[in-house]
Amino acid sequence: MLINCQPRNHPKQVSNSITAKDTLSVKTRWTPPDIKAKLLNDPTLQPRIKQYIVDSMVLVMADYLLKNLAEFKKVKVIGDINGDKRIDSVQLMPELIYSTEYGYEEGISVIFSDPKIPRIKVNSMCVSFDFLFPVGDIDEDGWMELGQYYTSCASRYKTLVLLRCNKKNTWKQVEYCAYDTYFPEPHFSTRIRKIKKNQYEMTEITDDNLDDFGKLKKIVRYTIAD
Repeated sequence: MLINCQPRNHPKQVSNSITAKDTLSVKTRWTPPDIKAKLLNDPTLQPRIKQYIVDSMVLVMADYLLKNLAEFKKVKVIGDINGDKRIDSVQLMPELIYSTEYGYEEGISVIFSDPKIPRIKVNSMCVSFDFLFPVGDIDEDGWMELGQYYTSCASRYKTLVLLRCNKKNTWKQVEYCAYDTYFPEPHFSTRIRKIKKNQYEMTEITDDNLDDFGKLKKIVRYTIAD
């Protein structure tokens, strides 16, 4: 019998439902013209971030970006994500993120070197390069599924999420389970793995499993839906 992995803290789902009028009404506050100019004139700032700074529908937290510029200039190679035989890289960008349920929240977006790959918006400021890791092309559609390490900064309980890019070119959550920092081994990047086409496993190790099932580790196998 399969049992759902249910973490204590489930990541909020971020919506793209925001109008141009809404965005423009707060754009100037979060991307002041003087700070915007400094960022755009910085020759060492990657072009992908500059593209979002001038995008009228993206609320880049420009002041925070400028104050932490060295951190946001870092780039990490992650592999060929969309099957075009080119190696993709990621970097982080502070963004004011909107959702219909929670309104505007400060967060971090993961952006890709390839503009054809949509960014991943996270409503948490506790995001690092370890946040994202490739799992494999589970559904064998040419795009890699990604694992996401979600943290609320304070709690010992984090969340591991499987992400899939859908036909609307948006990253969506497929499944999730808890990650208990009291049990750091094996590394979280190994706890979501492909078994075969459309099938994958998630491993959860937590005290709750000991109480409920008599052992710490719980491995759950899932089938990915079309």
